[in-house]
Amino acid sequence: MSSHQQITDWKTQEQTEVLTAFLQGLNSRHIQALDSQAKEVSAEVEQNIDCLDCGNCCRTSVTTFTTSDISRAAKYLKISKKQFIRKFLIKDNRDDSYITMQTPCPMLNDDNTCQIYEVRPDVCSSFPHTHRDNFKNRIHAHTANLKMCPITYAVVSRLYEILQQQ
Repeated sequence: MSSHQQITDWKTQEQTEVLTAFLQGLNSRHIQALDSQAKEVSAEVEQNIDCLDCGNCCRTSVTTFTTSDISRAAKYLKISKKQFIRKFLIKDNRDDSYITMQTPCPMLNDDNTCQIYEVRPDVCSSFPHTHRDNFKNRIHAHTANLKMCPITYAVVSRLYEILQQQ
């Protein structure tokens, strides 16, 4: 099976609906080891899925840049912060951050690599956030990511299986 076929075949609508309902149901459950289970499953899954085969996150979502992210990226690209902002970003009126003015991310190369990978925004380096503490606090993000991220889908699927056995 080709990498492209794996990416397009990794889910069905019915499976996504089951996992979405599972995620929504987590709010009403007390699962003592959920964060540690999510971290463990995430580590396993991330070893088996190559993000360069996919790139959906960079193709379909805007990227948030903090002022610190902007400074690192501009320095890396050898341009001023103002030039970086003018060329790639718009102000996010909700807070002091900026977001990419288009999708796909302007830093995404044709081969799914990132022009600023070594200094990419923190939000990118921690994506898809399944390994972070407070898994339940990110249910909305995990639900959205189910539809585009094979890692999120695999992690949530595995957590579903684990918790069904408990």
